[in-house]
Amino acid sequence: MERRERVLRAVEMRRPDRCPIMHSILPAAFFQHGEQLVELLRRYPNDFGSSDHAIPKIEELNPTYKFGRNIDSWGTVWVSSASGIHGQVAEHPIKNLEDMDEYEFPAHQSDDEVMRVKRRWPRRRKIGS
Repeated sequence: MERRERVLRAVEMRRPDRCPIMHSILPAAFFQHGEQLVELLRRYPNDFGSSDHAIPKIEELNPTYKFGRNIDSWGTVWVSSASGIHGQVAEHPIKNLEDMDEYEFPAHQSDDEVMRVKRRWPRRRKIGS
């Protein structure tokens, strides 16, 4: 059964050949199991989205998955105890409402979107007032 039919049958409760699946593999699992994991994912492909899986390069990991203390494009500081394991937020770029006026949104958002959000954000509203 093709994946599209499998998903539609599952949604419509019409007995697909198996439950549709979607893999969400931590990079650390690829580091630990290597090509064996890649082969397993080839044998049991995703029914949602891409089924192209490869062992990631440590130096190309998103900052949220890198060992140590790293900053993402939003200015959020992440701390991770191992490469490939999702870290925890250690610091936020906006520590108080006054910081909102000076905050620079990441470059990947359009200027129009940034201005729309800034116009809607209440200026220096005090909590409880």
